Amino acid sequence: MAKVTIESIKNVVINLKQDARDRGLEFVEITSRDVHDIVGGYENGNTRYPSCCKAMYAVMTDKDEVLYAPKSEQSSTVKVRYYL
Repeated sequence: MAKVTIESIKNVVINLKQDARDRGLEFVEITSRDVHDIVGGYENGNTRYPSCCKAMYAVMTDKDEVLYAPKSEQSSTVKVRYYL
């Protein structure tokens, strides 16, 4: 299994956005749980929610919006609307 990095997680988000764009959508809403499930590889109960959230925030543009985030801004429930 390849090492999971913030860059590789960003690519997951970018690919989800591109897939939605290819389907003709105006926007896509992605949760950190969606990204986390795609990244996978959580042996020993280790999760990557903080990394998933950081990657999601990093690929946001000025027009994108956070629909939900807890105070910590890092959990499985972070939800971002990306405008395409």
